[in-house]
Amino acid sequence: MDRIVTRRTAQPEKLAFAKRRSWVILLGAGLALSTLGCSSAQKPNRSTFAHTDLERRLDAAGREIDRLESESLADAQLKQKLERRLEAQRDVQDILERRVANLTDQNKRLQNEMTGVVMRSAGDPSVRPVSHSQAVPFEIPPEVENALNKFGKKYRDVTFDPKERVCRIPSRAAFHKEGDRLTNEAQASLGELVAILNLPAAKELTLLVVAHTATEQDAHGDVASQHPTDWHLAAHQAIAIQQYMEEVGMAPDRLGIVSYGSQQPLVDRESKKGDATNARVEVYIMPPDPPAEKRK
Repeated sequence: MDRIVTRRTAQPEKLAFAKRRSWVILLGAGLALSTLGCSSAQKPNRSTFAHTDLERRLDAAGREIDRLESESLADAQLKQKLERRLEAQRDVQDILERRVANLTDQNKRLQNEMTGVVMRSAGDPSVRPVSHSQAVPFEIPPEVENALNKFGKKYRDVTFDPKERVCRIPSRAAFHKEGDRLTNEAQASLGELVAILNLPAAKELTLLVVAHTATEQDAHGDVASQHPTDWHLAAHQAIAIQQYMEEVGMAPDRLGIVSYGSQQPLVDRESKKGDATNARVEVYIMPPDPPAEKRK
């Protein structure tokens, strides 16, 4: 009986132990599953976050690339536009340079032709030097003569001879050294002379511009390429005055020019004041041109 009781008593203890063991196993399994579940849940979350962040960076990089490509395209278009403008400006510049060259050549030809005419006229024995004794008798209106007398006294280097009806300007005062470029003083005096001769009482009068050099050596050095001889220099000086007087209002049909080179000196060339006196420009006041029917 004692053995039987002992066995029956031991069985409930084993059953309780087994139950406790099962609970421990279940609890351990639950904890393991719980841990596995948390771990597996965290991994997808981290991966998703990293993927989203990478997508944002790639998207930003793509937008930056698009912006840079757009700017590059705009710069390329601007460069092409500027290159086309530059090419167009070069074409215009080439055209203008050709026009300037053509006009320069044309001006030289006309100047040479005019110089030739003046030189041939001056060398013609039938063309006598201009002087008061050869001029056709006529009277300068008193109003004009008074204005010319005042004009001759106003400028230091300008003289007016009422007998010969001529205004004289020394070349040293009229032109820059050894050339045909007018000085400021010469421009001022010629402008006032034109204003006087455009007065109503003087409208019918005409002018003859006569240029003289001092010696045959007036044109030399760098100037010689433009004025090879004293004839050329005097002719070019007369042309310069004629052109300026036209610019300030003198009608072209009232003007004429003559070059005498060094052939009509006022004083002996060997004298000390020879050069200063002989190199001069004379503007002769001439009578009105006769009507066309009388000239035939």
